[in-house]
Amino acid sequence: HGKRLHRNQQVIDIWKGYREAGISIPTIEELKYVNYNNINEIELKDNKIKNNNLNIDLGSISKGFATKKVGEYLESIGLKKYLINAGGNVLTGESYKKDKYKIGLENPNNQNDIYKIIKVENEAVVTSGGYLRYYEYNGTKYHHIIDPDTLFPANNVKSVTIITKDSAYADFLSTYLFLLPLEDGKKYVDELDNVEAIWYLNDDTTVTSKGFSKYE
Repeated sequence: HGKRLHRNQQVIDIWKGYREAGISIPTIEELKYVNYNNINEIELKDNKIKNNNLNIDLGSISKGFATKKVGEYLESIGLKKYLINAGGNVLTGESYKKDKYKIGLENPNNQNDIYKIIKVENEAVVTSGGYLRYYEYNGTKYHHIIDPDTLFPANNVKSVTIITKDSAYADFLSTYLFLLPLEDGKKYVDELDNVEAIWYLNDDTTVTSKGFSKYE
């Protein structure tokens, strides 16, 4: 497998190939072989990347950004009451009736089960987790959210859900917090304005940010 690598691949490309094959995991040597994109080396002009041989993966923000744009369009044509479900990315407008929208948070261990219901209005609710896209090798699950420090899937928690106004921002935050140790993530969220979060931990308990209870 390593012979088919080329340096312009990304680490996530390597993992994707192994995930699709499902028969082994990459070595750290393979993962370190590829080039790393330095944000300071990326130049944009006319909405295009000027540099050659640079790849940018937008998986941590693209769905949230698209959801945000749909919400902005609905608002622009006068539709204030809506609920957009983009699969892990939910955006709500004004409540359709008197009560707020009820959003079920999916159990990472069982996608047919809801572990918590929250009530929101004019908010985005975005979840990041490794329980949908993964494969199992030698009894260990390897998902698609890669820790840039270890080059292996992050294993701090099973999922993180963000509630805030901006769905693109929420999408970014949920992925970022999934990569952080729990205590670092809690401290980070608690210092932000108008952002709340709930973590589903590896021991199947949950932890919330300090203001999360207002959505319960």
